[in-house]
Amino acid sequence: MSDMPNPNPNPNTNEGVDHIWQAALHNRVSSGTGCPCCAGKKACSTNCFAARKPASSKQWHPIKNGEIGPQDVVAGSTRTYWFKKKDGTEYLSRLCDFKEGR
Repeated sequence: MSDMPNPNPNPNTNEGVDHIWQAALHNRVSSGTGCPCCAGKKACSTNCFAARKPASSKQWHPIKNGEIGPQDVVAGSTRTYWFKKKDGTEYLSRLCDFKEGR
């Protein structure tokens, strides 16, 4: 067996092309390293804040988060980002604290 990176997707998921990752064969066999999207370690089309919390992601601050958008972060992240309500109020919040409809 070769120890070259394996670009094959997890055969147990039908999540899409962004669930394809590279891992050395020994990591997949010995440590069971899985899909970083499914594990919530990498944002993708199925776990990002924009997909999981579409109403709340509309409050994403257009400037204060720099070039990062709601499609670039995992919905359950404990990191803090800027948001802006319709009335103009700006506030910081962790993504994991959002309940849809906030």
